[in-house]
Amino acid sequence: MSKREKNQSVRLGFEYFLFTPDDIEKTEKIKDDVPYAGVAELQLSIYRWEEEYFHRFGLSLSLVGPSVLGEEIQNGLHDMIGSRHANGWDNQLDDSLNICISYSYGEKFYTKYFSNNSKIELINQIRFDLGTDIRSVSVGTNFRYGYNIPNNFATIGKTIGANQNYALNLDSKRNREFGYGISYGIFYNYVDYFYITDHDKSYTIDPIKHVLGKILGFDFYYKDYSLNISLKEEVFLSRKRHSQRWGTLSIKKVF
Repeated sequence: MSKREKNQSVRLGFEYFLFTPDDIEKTEKIKDDVPYAGVAELQLSIYRWEEEYFHRFGLSLSLVGPSVLGEEIQNGLHDMIGSRHANGWDNQLDDSLNICISYSYGEKFYTKYFSNNSKIELINQIRFDLGTDIRSVSVGTNFRYGYNIPNNFATIGKTIGANQNYALNLDSKRNREFGYGISYGIFYNYVDYFYITDHDKSYTIDPIKHVLGKILGFDFYYKDYSLNISLKEEVFLSRKRHSQRWGTLSIKKVF
């Protein structure tokens, strides 16, 4: 949700993540793959922005470990879809509280409007994260075609998780009719440290380090609601396990 003033927005967000290795049948620790972990994260974002660019200053607090009930939540989800339970949750990472500060700058490098209330735009972004959970730098470019969409920002977003910048300037959409956008972006991440893979030294998984990626996004708007779906594929240049796919879904309402 957001409290908006002219050219300034404050946003609170919450995200939840589950990490498991590929092989969920084994009960023992799999040292060459991602450890089991549940993560609950509370985010504060402060924006200074105009129609064509934004500055974002972020602060997040995240809790990792059994206290966030990762095993119980995943088992419940698997029961709902008729899938088997993962057997290795006894090896999940211990409880830990992490903090992170971040900064992002995004700019609409090119925008062209059409007579049928549609437009195309090219948006560049750079982002820095510095915390006990992640230290990273990312740069990227995103192309979007949209019909009857607000003047928000379809950027590459954060390294892992939903794109917080979609929530910016949502109420610039002047009517309550249906609108949609389709976007495609490319990005590069340098990840110096990621808590999930780097904290427990008993794991032999390669560090993430250099990442090339692409992201496909779909956003839908109706009345005061928006739905954003992002599909991200990352190629790890310094790891034996070459690639990873992520999907995020977020729903927002303008108050």
